[in-house]
Amino acid sequence: MTPHDIGATVLWEDPERERLMAELVALAAELADLRVELADARARLEAFTRFHDRIMAPLFAELDGVEADIAALRARHDDGPETRREAEEARRRARESAWAADAARADAEGAERPRPPVGTEARRLFRDLIRRCHPDLAEDDADRARREEFTRRVNDAYARGDTALLAELGREWRGGDGGGSWPR
Repeated sequence: MTPHDIGATVLWEDPERERLMAELVALAAELADLRVELADARARLEAFTRFHDRIMAPLFAELDGVEADIAALRARHDDGPETRREAEEARRRARESAWAADAARADAEGAERPRPPVGTEARRLFRDLIRRCHPDLAEDDADRARREEFTRRVNDAYARGDTALLAELGREWRGGDGGGSWPR
């Protein structure tokens, strides 16, 4: 039933409306098809990524291990600070790529992923934070609750090996929450 059928007055009707509506319906159908294609491409990419990681991650781990051994040999012959730093960096990369290889293997086997490697800086920050914010140091129940929540955040950051977040949490603990209620 149109406005003409019930006696209503129509001031103006766009002559292009039907064509534009048909075009809109066609474009919506095309968009739906493209979304299906995108989902399929993402699924294929994810499968390829898992396959690639399962094959290549152990090879990269082996390569990084060899490079770390070479850097360690160089550091033994040249005891300069730059050479030692390069050796430490190479060893860190080797640990990370070994972790990635273990994670790829666990994904392929459907096992639980291993924890990321935790560097010496993350370990130092974690220990320092826990010493300062541990709930056993609380003065009252409210302080204990704040410390328990903060300790949970510190533990989560450490479990992920997130050195940057641990450093940020250290600044947060030292800086307080603006109201001065965080112990220093």
